[in-house]
Amino acid sequence: MYLGFVSRKNEKVNKEHVIYGFHQVDPKLLLSNVNFNYLIGWGMVKQLFESLHSQADGNYILMKTTSGPKQLVKLLRVKETTEDNNNQD
Repeated sequence: MYLGFVSRKNEKVNKEHVIYGFHQVDPKLLLSNVNFNYLIGWGMVKQLFESLHSQADGNYILMKTTSGPKQLVKLLRVKETTEDNNNQD
C-alpha cells in the first residue's frame, strides 16, 4: 500500500497541490503502529467497500480532510490521461 503526502500550494486555492512524496508500507505493520481496533474497524471497512462497490471502474484516492470543525473522508476519482495509459504498456 502506498501513502501519499500532499498539500495545497495556497491554502485558499483548492485546485493546486504539491506532492511531497509517497511511502510504501505493509498494511499489517501500519495497523499495528496506529493501534487499530479490529472490532471497530470492520464497520469502517464495510462502509468503504460499499462506497467503492457502487463506483465505476477506475483509480480513486481516499483522502482525509481536517479543514474546519469536522474531519471528513472523501473518495475522489483520478481522471485518466493519455500519459497514464502509455505508462501501462
